[in-house]
Amino acid sequence: MRRLCPLLVLAAAFLAVSPAARALSASEVFAKTHHAIYLVIVTGDEPGVVDVLAQGSAVLIAPGRFVTNCHVLERGKNFIISRREDRIIERATVVNFERGKDLCELDLTQMKPGFDKPVEIAPPDSLRIGETVFAIGSPRGMELTISNGIASGFREMKNGTKMVQTTAPFSPGSSGGGLFDDQGRLVGITTLIAKDSQNLNFAVPAQYIPSAGISAEELLKQRTGTAKTGNVATQEIAFERQERLRRQEQDTISARKKQLEEPPPPMQDKPAGPQGTAAEAKTAAARKPIASRLAPYQSLADSNLPARTYEQMAKKGLLAGLDDTAAILKVYEALIRQDVARQVRWKEGGNYVAEFQIQLRRSGDVMFVIPATPSGVERFDREAQRAIGAASPLPVPQDNEAFAKMSEITIAVHAPALATPPVPASPAPATKKKQK
Repeated sequence: MRRLCPLLVLAAAFLAVSPAARALSASEVFAKTHHAIYLVIVTGDEPGVVDVLAQGSAVLIAPGRFVTNCHVLERGKNFIISRREDRIIERATVVNFERGKDLCELDLTQMKPGFDKPVEIAPPDSLRIGETVFAIGSPRGMELTISNGIASGFREMKNGTKMVQTTAPFSPGSSGGGLFDDQGRLVGITTLIAKDSQNLNFAVPAQYIPSAGISAEELLKQRTGTAKTGNVATQEIAFERQERLRRQEQDTISARKKQLEEPPPPMQDKPAGPQGTAAEAKTAAARKPIASRLAPYQSLADSNLPARTYEQMAKKGLLAGLDDTAAILKVYEALIRQDVARQVRWKEGGNYVAEFQIQLRRSGDVMFVIPATPSGVERFDREAQRAIGAASPLPVPQDNEAFAKMSEITIAVHAPALATPPVPASPAPATKKKQK
């Protein structure tokens, strides 16, 4: 045993001076964590209408459980976890609401595969000033955007919450995203940007996340009701209520679609007066004149512009074969393209076309712009995307059925043609006056 002691001492000394874990590069941190970063979309409660009230980011912190900022969710009734490149659109419900620390947690309404690889959460107080950090979120709806900087300080708020100050830049839409250390561990939730300041950004430390460190077994207990005590019971009641409302909404939408697909009854068969049923009254309301359905939601300089555009497009045969709803969409898509075209500041010409996917609020405000098909000229693509934002709010119809189908659309932005300078007219040949 005495002979082994020096060897043990040597091994202990070697471990004491062994280097720390290698710092990961930005691409390595992204590869390790991006699967757990999502877009959270906050909508109103009108069935069948995607009224986007707010959007932010969310981080998967346990199987099927996400964390985001409460200020992202506070105005909404329904919440969607999304990642468009993977075609993920899943409903979620609030299970923890920590307004004081601005941290809220969401659970999938229905647990599905693919949401079982949460991020690794760093130990409390493991981050040091000056260490490299990486922010990943969805600024302006541009999903999975990464930026880097350093942890530049720790600041205590009025409510006693300690915030991480960082030089990693955030933008609107980054709220609820992840701040990671150079090992790819979650150290904070990106939350605040100081106004009228340069690069003063703040994140809520990950140690404040209500479910930080929760085990899969405990999470399962919460969801299955084997631990229905106190706050958990309240959460599950809310969960069940949200699911019931979701089913009611789906039933309402299905009934509405079925009603719209049924051919209208012949005029002579329609009962007159008070004998008409409520369903028949709704069917009659669905057959509103096209002129009233064309009315804009928000006030335009010319509220009759949609109706006039409809007449012009109909005369050119551009609406042939379309039902009223499809025709309304065509009209408003044309109006949107016109509004965006007026904002394009491009003086270089060229046959460039860039396509973008945009999501609109009920007010016509642009919620996010996602590049779909680039033109091949990056400078034009940037200008086209800027023009879409500058044109916001865009014209949208009052008609709920039409808006539900155009709340997320793809539009093409064309480079304006250069004005051809006028060709100077050739001077007329001089004529000699005849002498009398």
